[in-house]
Amino acid sequence: PTEMAHYACDCWDAEIEVSTGWMETVGIADRSAYDLTVHAQRTKVELSAQEKLEAPVSEEVVYLHKKAGALLGKDFKKDAAVVRSFLESLPLADAKALQAEVAAAGGKEVTLDGSVFKLAPEHCVFETKTETKYYRNYTPHVIEPSFGIDRVFTAVVEHSYYARPQDPDDKEKIVRGVLALTPDSAPYKTI
Repeated sequence: PTEMAHYACDCWDAEIEVSTGWMETVGIADRSAYDLTVHAQRTKVELSAQEKLEAPVSEEVVYLHKKAGALLGKDFKKDAAVVRSFLESLPLADAKALQAEVAAAGGKEVTLDGSVFKLAPEHCVFETKTETKYYRNYTPHVIEPSFGIDRVFTAVVEHSYYARPQDPDDKEKIVRGVLALTPDSAPYKTI
């Protein structure tokens, strides 16, 4: 019930009750964008799709100022990429709030990847630009159904099979099994 593959963000099962209990016949995994995202990270190739927007959309975008970016390398050396990634990933409102907070306090400590970094006001200088977007980029998600056709077939056969009640006048006393398939699924037609 709580077990999932490492690549799935959600899973569902379809089960059929048979003589031995409930049997899983279909597994459906929401793989989200796991495969494409991991492949893109490892190969350094962007694997996103583009959708043309009906009408262009203008939005305000935040950027780390060039001088602030250059100062990160000087002050944080080998950890500059971690700090830069954090600052550049901030949404517009959070970037503006951080810039104001660091400017007012004269600095701020942040913990990134288990290390503590002291940000100075000159590290948190952001500029905003208005960009017009004509396309929306996204990474497609995958829903993966997995059918066990042998299990489905077993369930169909088991649900179609029954023992015919014995005729009291029958001298052989044989229990006769009947496979009562619907005409659409029967391999032979009888006349």
